[in-house]
Amino acid sequence: VVRHDFYLQGIGNITSKWSLLVGNVFLEGTTTPLDNVDVHLDGPSFSQNYPCGPTSNFFWFAMVPPGSGYHFNPVRSGFTYVGFSIGSGPETPAGTDFTVPSHTLVMADIFMERGEPNNRTMIWGYVYDGSLSGPVVPSVPVKLLLPTGVAPILTTATGYYSFSVSPGLHSVTIFVIGYSSIHYFDYLTGTNGPSPWMDTVAMGTSRHVDFVIKKGEPVQNCSLVAGQVIDISTGNPVDNYEVKTYPMSGVPLVTQSGSLLPGTGLFMFNPICCCIPGTWYIDGFDTTFTYDFEYLDYHSIPGGASTTSSVMFTSYMLPTDTILWFNIYVNKTQVEKNTTIWGYLYMYSVGGPVVTGETIKVISPPGTMEMDTDGFGMYIFHVSPGTFTIAPILIYPVSAVSYDHLTSTYGMIPWTGTVALGDSRHVDFVLKQYPPTRNASAISGIVMELDDHTPVPGFYVKAYPQLHPGDYPSLYTYTDGMGMFHFGPLYLDLDESWLFSGEDPLYEIDHVEYHLLPSGPVTTETSLPLFFDLPGASIMWVEIYVNERQVCNSTVFGKVYKLYSYDPASGAQASIFDTSDPSVEVDTQTLGSDGLYTFTVPEGSYIVKVSLSGYMTETATVTVVCGEETYHPFYLLPFVIGPWDDVHMKFVMNDTGEPLSGYDVDISGMGHFKTDENGIISFRIPGRSNLTISLKSFVVVISTDDDDEELSVNDDGSFTIEPGMNYTMKVVKFRPGSELSNTVKSAEGTSISTPGLIGIAALALLVGAAGGYFLKRRSDDMGEE
Repeated sequence: VVRHDFYLQGIGNITSKWSLLVGNVFLEGTTTPLDNVDVHLDGPSFSQNYPCGPTSNFFWFAMVPPGSGYHFNPVRSGFTYVGFSIGSGPETPAGTDFTVPSHTLVMADIFMERGEPNNRTMIWGYVYDGSLSGPVVPSVPVKLLLPTGVAPILTTATGYYSFSVSPGLHSVTIFVIGYSSIHYFDYLTGTNGPSPWMDTVAMGTSRHVDFVIKKGEPVQNCSLVAGQVIDISTGNPVDNYEVKTYPMSGVPLVTQSGSLLPGTGLFMFNPICCCIPGTWYIDGFDTTFTYDFEYLDYHSIPGGASTTSSVMFTSYMLPTDTILWFNIYVNKTQVEKNTTIWGYLYMYSVGGPVVTGETIKVISPPGTMEMDTDGFGMYIFHVSPGTFTIAPILIYPVSAVSYDHLTSTYGMIPWTGTVALGDSRHVDFVLKQYPPTRNASAISGIVMELDDHTPVPGFYVKAYPQLHPGDYPSLYTYTDGMGMFHFGPLYLDLDESWLFSGEDPLYEIDHVEYHLLPSGPVTTETSLPLFFDLPGASIMWVEIYVNERQVCNSTVFGKVYKLYSYDPASGAQASIFDTSDPSVEVDTQTLGSDGLYTFTVPEGSYIVKVSLSGYMTETATVTVVCGEETYHPFYLLPFVIGPWDDVHMKFVMNDTGEPLSGYDVDISGMGHFKTDENGIISFRIPGRSNLTISLKSFVVVISTDDDDEELSVNDDGSFTIEPGMNYTMKVVKFRPGSELSNTVKSAEGTSISTPGLIGIAALALLVGAAGGYFLKRRSDDMGEE
């Protein structure tokens, strides 16, 4: 059977001399058809692909412009392109250009042979401008990200690229300077998305992936910096490696590897239009802290000379209109590092301007784990697993928040969180404002219980300059809910000596540690106050460790009597107050039928107050000693109703009746009097009273009233005196060593010994401001004499 095919190309009104190219693919040295080959035809202004399919070895290209410089690029996994022939001409080696005549049917045969390895496959495609139907874009850098280490290539004049790869996971992207959106289109899966593209390529697959550049505003005199972080031991890309680049003076640009597409280790800064041409710097670190930096190399794309550096912090020249590619090689550490807490101090918002040179401190657990933010506003702490409290400590107290990247939540400072073994906890702090604090200083700190470091809120602290206290009013405050306090900003002379103190009745000081932030020498004291020098532009951090005060209770008790019956003051109200704050009642109780009160209180000074309806309120200040009992009785005086009348007493000699003129008389509860020329004294009492009367060197032996009745002497030696009455008091002179009669007859005929009369003692209370009553102690009062 002989087959002869005819190919007709309608030209219509076409005036150009386009040609038609058709052909077949064969195994080298045979006439065996080779199917399933993708045939690429590329020329100066022509680039097309024809897939032969799984059952055919035939290919054709229509409307091929005439000209020279054409070449084939056939692809099938496991086979190698070796040559071609045009018409009946000889076989020409692969890679040789040929010429397409004008308006001609060109017949061609392509020859391929089996090659090694048989598992080779292809990723290929075109780069278009605007859309898949837009013009092709030549000279675009295309980079195979997976596997790593493959040099970037440029698209051909027809926008074509291709990579021969092994089966497995692969990723491809392109680089275009400027604000542009780059998307891929995967013909196998029918999917599209933002570049880079990533997927698994099976053995023998020719994967067609096109890229479309959707440019924004055109940029001029700009450049692009990109690269990959690579594990040097495995060749695998490393994500989460923070990379920053910045000019000699300017804001750092910061990103993380793998942020554009996880699993690629790719980072990119695009476009860079500032400070070029000029010197730039690159720096970075592994945010998971499991990799150590080994070295980096960089070169321009395409084909620039490579420069190598053994340090991560490296300077480089960045020209205009340049794409610079960095390979950063890292090595996994042999020993896992500690858990880390790290982040940045920003102004206004996360990602805003960074704040450098300010202290970030681990407040809990306590110690000196603190550091100033570096030139990028960053801090980092290597810690053991546990719960931590961290905050920025600034001279000027400003509103600030924390942002926890793990939980994606904002919170007030300080930040508190728990980190597990191997965690890398990213916590940023944001200042809502950042006023200048030149030549200002601050005193800041925390109060904690010694045993478990629990913060102590409400602890009173104060500070003032020791040498010039008049320059400042005494600064004082109470610790907040986190046990923290702050005095600042303090504008003062350099090396000003300050006094710092604090107290709380519920706690006692164990010791105090203080030092200048960050990480100054620590000084320890066992008590407050402290004296320290506070240099300008510095922060003194004070940690006060306290123990809960062990309360030593004591007892205040006593009995309350009603005068003049001396009955127990049943129903009276007894209250106790601390003298440090008499407005606050410590305890109160209503007395029972026995009239006893009892208070159990810590040692100290207290005020006891007793009140009863119809009686005067009585108070007394008592000092309570630790572990001891303090007894204090009360005698309640009734309110007096009625007039206060004068009492007149005339003192005369018992034997002669001669008045005692100008003699001193002491009356219990009333005061001191002197007799007039008639031997008379006068005073007022509010009612019947028991009064003791004393004269130096004299003894009262007989007393009479207006009715000339003799007054009886009470058991305690006092006389019962009525208001408004006149009394005559007969006395005898006492001479030491003289022999008086053994007895003196009383008004009732009772014999009273003279020495007993001489030794009478009296107990008196002052009643109000006008008079008093004698308060006798009865032998049955709580067993006392």
